[in-house]
Amino acid sequence: MSLNLEKILKTYRRIAKIPSESKAKLLNGFNSRYKLESTWQERDLERSENVSFLNTTVFGFHGPNLEILAKIPGDELSKVLLSSYSNSGDQKAVIREVVSKDSSSQYLEVWSEGRKIVNVNLKDADKHGAVISNDQFASFQWSYDNKKLLYIAEKKEAKSCSFFNIKKKDDENPGNEHVWKENWGEQLVDAHCPTLCVFDIEKESVYTYEDYIPIGFSVGQACWVTDNQQVVFVGWKHDPYRLGLIYCPVRESKLFLLNTQSHECYQISDDSVAVRSPRLHPDGKRVFYLENQIGGPHFQCSRLMCAVILGDSSFSVKTSVVVDIVKQPNSEDVFQGIYRILLPERCFSRDGSFLFMSSMFRSHLSAVSIKLSNGDVTLLTKSGWYRVLDVHDDIIVVSHSDPITPPELVVGIIQDGIVDKWHTVLKPSADVDGMSWDVRSFVPDLPNVEYPNVSPEYILYSPTGALNLKTLVMFPHGGPHVSSPTCFTHSIVALCKLGFTVAQINYRGSAGFGQDGIDSLPGRVGKQDVHDVQQVANILKDTGDYDRVLITGGSHGGFLTLHLISQFPDFYLAACVRNPVTNMAIMNGTTDIPDWNYCESGKIFEFDKLPTADDYGVMIEKSPISLLKNAKAPCLMLIGDVDLRVPKSQGLQWANMYRALGGICKVLMYKDNNHPISKVEAEADAFVNMVLWFMKHGKIANID
Repeated sequence: MSLNLEKILKTYRRIAKIPSESKAKLLNGFNSRYKLESTWQERDLERSENVSFLNTTVFGFHGPNLEILAKIPGDELSKVLLSSYSNSGDQKAVIREVVSKDSSSQYLEVWSEGRKIVNVNLKDADKHGAVISNDQFASFQWSYDNKKLLYIAEKKEAKSCSFFNIKKKDDENPGNEHVWKENWGEQLVDAHCPTLCVFDIEKESVYTYEDYIPIGFSVGQACWVTDNQQVVFVGWKHDPYRLGLIYCPVRESKLFLLNTQSHECYQISDDSVAVRSPRLHPDGKRVFYLENQIGGPHFQCSRLMCAVILGDSSFSVKTSVVVDIVKQPNSEDVFQGIYRILLPERCFSRDGSFLFMSSMFRSHLSAVSIKLSNGDVTLLTKSGWYRVLDVHDDIIVVSHSDPITPPELVVGIIQDGIVDKWHTVLKPSADVDGMSWDVRSFVPDLPNVEYPNVSPEYILYSPTGALNLKTLVMFPHGGPHVSSPTCFTHSIVALCKLGFTVAQINYRGSAGFGQDGIDSLPGRVGKQDVHDVQQVANILKDTGDYDRVLITGGSHGGFLTLHLISQFPDFYLAACVRNPVTNMAIMNGTTDIPDWNYCESGKIFEFDKLPTADDYGVMIEKSPISLLKNAKAPCLMLIGDVDLRVPKSQGLQWANMYRALGGICKVLMYKDNNHPISKVEAEADAFVNMVLWFMKHGKIANID
């Protein structure tokens, strides 16, 4: 093993094992004490899997000061899909999956006073398919009387057999075992028709409600109403056919209210909108949720909505806007709008006057407080990453990190919607030394007459120790309507520790800069976004601090990377791309999100519209494949072989044509990996190969 490879492996191993939080729950203790349970994930390179474990911290307040009373060592969670505490906090429910050689079963367990009091095999109950645990659809919530559990599972499907294997005269569904079932696309291929389920704890019985839900909807994100009979949920429309749902909160969907006793189901939200993340207010009469238009850019500025459910004998509802879309912020220091997929499960102050959440604030993720009486928004934080996890008893629990601070849990006392001081409750990892970071804004020198006032930013991560390779790695994000936040990012920290300087660019079109920022990009991809990235590269190169410039990016970031090495062929020494968009015209017929290709190329998507020759022409013109012949930089292509978002044919077509033209391109194909290429072994292999590629083609002899 070379010294360089040994250094890369040692650095990656040390950084990769730093854990990240996934959720937290604050529970009441005795004498003003609180117990904070948090779930964390850590890459286990030896087992090639992400390991989840539970941390428990007991703390209390003495005036304004916090005191840590106990820290219980982490306990690995085994096969737990979902968990939920009762409202009283003295019982815990768990959905656990047990996999054997030939089959798997899911168990619903209820724990009380240190023992398991309920254990039901849901497969044997035979009322529904697999319980859904992904963030898109999942719910797992106790009723307010602690007698029922609400969850989401796949609708039970009729069994089928071959025409030539009918064993019973009453087999009514032969010959249908190969019928294709439509799903919700990338990372949601097992979601076909999710439905509402309720488990009655006293009777140990399962009830399903697909017969009482409007036909043609997949159900998820459900929550109880305080009468313990009614349930609010989101339904995503199936017709005319489904488009990929993950990362795309602009699909037609509606908010419904179902009475589980009378089986009456009512629509709450308006028609022709996309809704998500309903949260019941403590008064039991109001539901707050997020809303967007249907279609357009896949991630946009959202509205916070309120639905007031009126009347007892007959149903009526009144909806209103609490926080509207922010088109163009007045300055860089004020609230930029709501950019978040989900609200925290518990998000209200004790008196119900305020709602707390997180939202992108330019290049940061900020905790915000919303006064519900008038929609006033207060930024509780302005720099770094603050993800609100839980709000209980006027204590807010937040995950905090920044580029040199690994994820930690902090809490604050809420007073009139404000948090004066953050207290660290749990810090699993020490801060990283030997690197610094800075956020810098820039004025684009390529004008956009329609949206002239969008001010983008970039984040610069620099090594500060003895090891500095004087090498700049440009790293544009994907989407394109997401953003690179100032959070702890394992791969960037590892690059810096190896001596590389990294620049992440929140070009015009990135989330967190007002809706005008989002709208400024569609129709201008391949030009405006490319120019913004190159402008930052020029600014940094002109400082004279870097001997060489490299570039990497995934998805739309890969699209930009290939454009940049083609439009500026003598600027970049080497490139590495992950599942890049290379040919929008061909991708249009193979991706789970064909509307993306229309939107970003400036066209209008319609379900029943076939692309015209002009549509294809515009898509190809804006794609990096059209400029491929100009590229010179050696390119490492990372591909997930089951990617439905940007299918593997995209990267392979570019790689084959590049090599045919004499270019250098190495392809790594990762089995059973989808768009993120995030399985532990694949992610690690991709990082090491990228660094070796950059060293070889960036002419870096040694990492000392």
